[in-house]
Amino acid sequence: MRRLKRRPVEADRTRSLDRGEVAELLGREGIALRERPLWRLLYESAARSSEVLGLDVDELDLRNRRARVRRKGGAVDVVVWRTGTARLLPRLLDGRRTGPVFLTDRRARVELPPADVDAGSGKARLS
Repeated sequence: MRRLKRRPVEADRTRSLDRGEVAELLGREGIALRERPLWRLLYESAARSSEVLGLDVDELDLRNRRARVRRKGGAVDVVVWRTGTARLLPRLLDGRRTGPVFLTDRRARVELPPADVDAGSGKARLS
């Protein structure tokens, strides 16, 4: 046992992005309309991706820039967002009043629960 040595722990040299780098990433051209509000909402609200992807259109309060989400463990909480997301969400929703906020590009191929499919387009909830 005396010959056993601890492995050296490497120092963590990662760093967070500054505001300018984040703004450049979120403002890039050529990013699909579905991804832009998703990324902004995740960044601005600091919510988990499962919470944001589980949002339905009728749970959004666009006027007050907030939504009720189901947190890990089933607790209900409110997430809020800023101007960047507020400008993109109405374009993404395009008049939809029900169904999932973030949809796949294609119609659902398999039978899904009705809450996970947009009735108008037949597209499924993004996961």
